[in-house]
Amino acid sequence: MFFINNAVMKKSCLLLIISLLFSLSIQGCSKGLKPGKVKNISRMDRNKNTPKNNYSDQQLTQISFDEYSIIFAFSDINGKDILAISDTLPDPKLYTHTISEEGKIIPVIYNGKKSGDEEKEFQQVYNNFANCSGYLFETGNQKVDYKNVNILMTDNFLKERKYIKNLKHEKKPLDKSILDSLESQMGKKIKNSFPIAKIDNKGSLYAVNYELSGDTALFSFVFITSGNLLIKDNYGEYDPGGTWRAGDNGYVKPGMFEVLAAFQGKDGIEFAIDWKGSEGDYIEYLVENGNVLEMTKNEYRYTLPN
Repeated sequence: MFFINNAVMKKSCLLLIISLLFSLSIQGCSKGLKPGKVKNISRMDRNKNTPKNNYSDQQLTQISFDEYSIIFAFSDINGKDILAISDTLPDPKLYTHTISEEGKIIPVIYNGKKSGDEEKEFQQVYNNFANCSGYLFETGNQKVDYKNVNILMTDNFLKERKYIKNLKHEKKPLDKSILDSLESQMGKKIKNSFPIAKIDNKGSLYAVNYELSGDTALFSFVFITSGNLLIKDNYGEYDPGGTWRAGDNGYVKPGMFEVLAAFQGKDGIEFAIDWKGSEGDYIEYLVENGNVLEMTKNEYRYTLPN
């Protein structure tokens, strides 16, 4: 069994995780995933013989997004002390709000840098909070959900978008006409699909698995609104031991994803989604852009006990 027992090895482990993150080939298992890629592709560039549906093609625009206006964090078991996952922030005092365990926007106060134990702080989770260093925030008498990734936001972030509190699990399956349309657009057969979340009355989010093609695995996030179909394609290199998660046979499954928070921005729907793995959490912030869910920010936290 491999143990990280000194600061040098800890930093090497973190550098490896960061490398995997930027390749966007995140896998929640003990085996490393071969470098792959995740990319967005506009449905306007697909097969022109796509079956007709009720969703119109939308033009892509240049999105202006301040990646430091929102960051991801984790808390202690009491849900009152919060540490930013990132160890590099331009001005931590700018983060003034988070989301409580009841789903309400609540204030936070920056309380300076917290010291930790270099040998143990790589595990960024509530039961290792005392050993972790970083930018420390406090919620006062209110609490956040200590079991999940937390979100910290600036005043400007909240001024430019409306928070959507009502998040539910979507039970309705994806309509067959949409599945047929996706198959035609991609030129690939769909293996299966499953619902992830219903975001108020704005729409519903699904995951769609396509059949493996050689050593390429592909699944898509599909968000359906009343008049638009938003998609983010995620490509990975197939690994028999697990492509997205250990033992997944190249396909994502229900329970792997959770929408942490959603907002209505000037360009449309926006939300933070957590890819939950056995070793950690990979978090993306997705923004509506034409027919695409564009990733504007991502972070990773390691949670596996040593």
